[in-house]
Amino acid sequence: MKAAPARPWLREWSGRRGIVTDPILPSKRCATIGTLDHRRRVFVSSTPHELAPERAAARHVIEDLDMTAVLLETDPGVDSSRPEDGADLRPSDVFVGLYWQRYVVVAPGVQISRLDDEYVRSAGMPRLLYVKEPAIRREPRLAGLLRRFQADDTASYKPFADTAEFGRLLREDLARLLARG
Repeated sequence: MKAAPARPWLREWSGRRGIVTDPILPSKRCATIGTLDHRRRVFVSSTPHELAPERAAARHVIEDLDMTAVLLETDPGVDSSRPEDGADLRPSDVFVGLYWQRYVVVAPGVQISRLDDEYVRSAGMPRLLYVKEPAIRREPRLAGLLRRFQADDTASYKPFADTAEFGRLLREDLARLLARG
């Protein structure tokens, strides 16, 4: 008699390709290897080259809560001025927008910025928006975008003054979302 496997969620099967071990294998005809990482994904949207300490704090808070942080602006191969070059938000569970003074550069021939596009594509998921104040040199396009976000009324919109306050607000909001399930 075979002993029960140490990991009952893991099963093995033998086929033409040899032994395949897969926790989410739907049938013996499919040899897709799934992932065991089912952590919630938190997409962080912000203007590149701005709020670097806050983005680092966001990554720390998200990972500390055992979630996966997705920060587009840390990918050197991404053109931040083109919405279509942005990360895919579909696998994300939560959208975090982080804004202060600068609006991203819009590429020639493109109608909306990456910030606009990411916000639009985040429809249907919880949206947590954080705006650093004061912003003496806020660009007019960003000010208009923030007014639109407030008028849209489908997101949590909170001002913050420094990195420590932002980290505390984000931790509280994400913990609240996790508690809801």
